[in-house]
Amino acid sequence: MDKFIPIQMKQFLFILLLSPLLAIGQTIKKFEFVYSITSMPGTVPNTYYSSENLFIRNMVVDPPQKIKIKLTKKERQQIENKINEINFFSYPEVYKFERVDTPAFASVPSVCSKYSVTVFVKEWPKQVSWNDCHGGGKSKNNQYENLQELSALIWNIIVGKKNFKKAKEPRAMYL
Repeated sequence: MDKFIPIQMKQFLFILLLSPLLAIGQTIKKFEFVYSITSMPGTVPNTYYSSENLFIRNMVVDPPQKIKIKLTKKERQQIENKINEINFFSYPEVYKFERVDTPAFASVPSVCSKYSVTVFVKEWPKQVSWNDCHGGGKSKNNQYENLQELSALIWNIIVGKKNFKKAKEPRAMYL
């Protein structure tokens, strides 16, 4: 856990240092993002920093692993296109699942994950976080499904990379 604090601080400083540039009307010419998944509360999230081509992998019982993962222009464009397609910038900072209908019976998964995507383009950084702790069903305006599609796109690109595949596997897993 102690080793994660510098990573969180690094992300905070990145946003902090970037914000004044955006405030004075300058724009970022390059699309960047930070993608994060936390499987258990209080644990190190699996996080990808596109600006650094770096994936920090939670190794559960071992210190987090740093894996260099460089996205191609095509992969970056796919992610940016998905962000535009789902109208990402219209989402609230913390998305809360809202069901289209009221089910007669709803169950909540025993293990929930928390997701977060922060996008940096032209304006202030935009972050959206959400979780998968709901009883299923379709969401209003398909927003949850859109966020999950974005997450799956990013995740599948990351795990498909050669450096990820040849990286050390965690010795344990969360139950």
